[in-house]
Amino acid sequence: MANIIFNTEITKLLGIKTPVMSAPMAMACGGDLAGQVTLAGGFGFIPGFGEEDVFRAELEKGRGILQGGGYKATSTTSPDNNILSVGVGFLGWKLDEPDGKASQLLTVALEARVSAVWLSFGNNLEKWVAFVREFDSKRAEPHTTLIFILVNSLQDARVAVEDLKADVVVAQGNEAGGHGHGAAPPVAALVTEILHQYPRTAGTKCPPVLAAGGISTGAHIAAQLTLGASGVVVGTRFLLTPESTYKPAQKAALLDAHATSTVRTLAFDVVRGTLAWPAGVDGRGISTQTSRDYDAGVDVEKVKTQFREAAKESSKDGLITWSGTGVGVVDKIQSAGDVLRELHEETVKAIRTANDLLIPSSTDA
Repeated sequence: MANIIFNTEITKLLGIKTPVMSAPMAMACGGDLAGQVTLAGGFGFIPGFGEEDVFRAELEKGRGILQGGGYKATSTTSPDNNILSVGVGFLGWKLDEPDGKASQLLTVALEARVSAVWLSFGNNLEKWVAFVREFDSKRAEPHTTLIFILVNSLQDARVAVEDLKADVVVAQGNEAGGHGHGAAPPVAALVTEILHQYPRTAGTKCPPVLAAGGISTGAHIAAQLTLGASGVVVGTRFLLTPESTYKPAQKAALLDAHATSTVRTLAFDVVRGTLAWPAGVDGRGISTQTSRDYDAGVDVEKVKTQFREAAKESSKDGLITWSGTGVGVVDKIQSAGDVLRELHEETVKAIRTANDLLIPSSTDA
């Protein structure tokens, strides 16, 4: 199975063999994880987050892993191999902040010749799409940065496809861990709706569509490919790797969790004071007393106080552990490369099993 290469729009666009992207999870991953995912045959993302020197170091970690592993980039967007075969994810509302810190990180990423930029959760994404396109147009050495746009609805997808001219659309369903629109439909429904609007027919203007949300196994991936998705984005599964920067207590919480352990809530942003997200956006994570109290209507200041006290005592109720609904089938810690290779083999097996459901009819011509 290791010699099998998936033939989808995203694998051809990125020059990869497995249609799996690791999500750009802030405070949970960096160059180590992204580099290992790309090296193993998928495509890794680094979050565009934090201080500039730390961000630069993460980019160089990713580059070092790929160079050390003998990775040979095969890009459809650059005439040479002087590119960094990972992507960087940016939050639109952070890019819009007047201090310019996030937008400077975008410039740093583009100067590093990353393969892709992922944009999400902003009310002015067209500005940043134009910024990337203009930067590329002025390069001394030609390079086109692929632009991934995250969408939570068909209307979002229309904007991404028709207005923003996205190179890749990431359809994030309600099952996804971390932040997303609380009213988003399940990922299967969202992917189906987008591809119904933009069918995969000759002359279609729709870019590759990736499915994101609750995807943890090869069977999940095979299901999305069968629906018509070009690939998938995996988050939670990659949190349980040595390369993830999640704390041991957070990884333990994930290992103890099951399919009904997560909840969509504003509680974790309220207690942290991170409420600048666009309207309708909340987060999915492991349910704790903090989220239960907040969602039950307990006084907000009391919830905040209890959360701070729990955090000081290293109690699980003082943890924020973002997680998707697929966490229930993630029961071990393994390297990012092994996760990618296992997902590849599981997907191949699932597709072959599905093919066995069909037998020739005696009445067939």
